[in-house]
Amino acid sequence: MSKPPCPVLDEVLSAAGGALPDELARHAAGCPECADAWLVQGFLVADAARMGPVALPDAGLVYWRARLRERLDRAERATRPIAVLDRVSYALGAGVLAVLALSQGRSALDWLRGLGEHAGAAAHAVASPPDAIGAAIGTAPGLAVAAVVIGAPLLLWNLYLTWAEE
Repeated sequence: MSKPPCPVLDEVLSAAGGALPDELARHAAGCPECADAWLVQGFLVADAARMGPVALPDAGLVYWRARLRERLDRAERATRPIAVLDRVSYALGAGVLAVLALSQGRSALDWLRGLGEHAGAAAHAVASPPDAIGAAIGTAPGLAVAAVVIGAPLLLWNLYLTWAEE
């Protein structure tokens, strides 16, 4: 069972921050509970006086910063499609440079036709009808399909990277 609190403790705490009257000072010297409360209360009052008032930011400044942040967010959302198209153009430009570098002086169309012939030969090696594949890739629609097959992974990867940043 716990001991009841000192009956004078409330008077000691209400006098904290100032000097104790003689009667309360004699009591606090003999009562460990009142002495501890007086010591802690004195530290808290001194610490509060040393800290001073808390400085809050101006409401107008907080509102101005919120409006500025909102405006910057809207501008970023508005320019996001431009950034996506910028990355797509980089990917397509890299693809064009790769085609030109791999063509080794030949025209890109000849190089893609040669690529179609090689693809047809590879398809023949896996028991596919090579005439149909080689003929299909050598045509304009076949070249378009080959370009999409080559460019689609790059495009999808760039789109994924753009969306992953958000």
